[in-house]
This record gives sequence, C-alpha cells and structure tokens, in this order.
Amino acid sequence: MRICIPVEDSSGLGSRCYPHFGSAPCFVVYDQATRASEVIDNRGRGHMHGMCQPLSVLEGHSVNVVVCEGMGPRALERLNSGGIKVFRVRGETAAEAIQAFEEGKSEELTLESACRDHQCG
Repeated sequence: MRICIPVEDSSGLGSRCYPHFGSAPCFVVYDQATRASEVIDNRGRGHMHGMCQPLSVLEGHSVNVVVCEGMGPRALERLNSGGIKVFRVRGETAAEAIQAFEEGKSEELTLESACRDHQCG
C-alpha cells in the first residue's frame, strides 16, 4: 500500500504534517512494502477554495490512501472517485502520521466529516 501525507516541506518522513490537504506545499508518499518514501511538490496548492485537483497532483504515484488532518468534500469526492481512501489521522511528522495509521489510530473521512471552509472537526 502506498500512503500519501500532506507536509510542510521536502524533508521526507521527518517533514511536519500540514493541517489541510489541498494547500499543502508537498506530499510524502510512503510505500509500506518497501518502506521507501518520495516527496512530491504540490503544484496545485495555489487553487481557489473548493477547486483542488488532487488526482492530477498524485497521478503516476500509485497512491492507495491519503492520511491527513483535514480535507474538503470536493477533494475527498475526487480522491474517492479515483479509488483512493482518505483517513483522518494526527501526527507531528509524516512518520508519526504513518505510524498512527498503521496502529489503527485513524478514522475514514466521509462527506459528513469533511472540512467545511477549512474548519475541521
């Protein structure tokens, strides 16, 4: 499984998690099978609210799951339509977020629990 985490910078697994998916500067993609990771620049972070195109940013990276603190309903719908599940998880760094997800300390994000106007619950 390949896990995507929105992060503040390109420091890899040590990068601090970014609180909201669509406007994150970068993403860390972690491969559970190989334990390898890569950093992707979020070239779409300068979008208007609700206009996030997450599949275009993650295209070609074989992501199965996104773990993050929050995401709007449109981005969630777009990821889900592309076969990518999204889970809310807390962690200071990408490594901590992955660990929390692997330990089952997450909840699947739904349209009802998605962020509204960057206010996450």
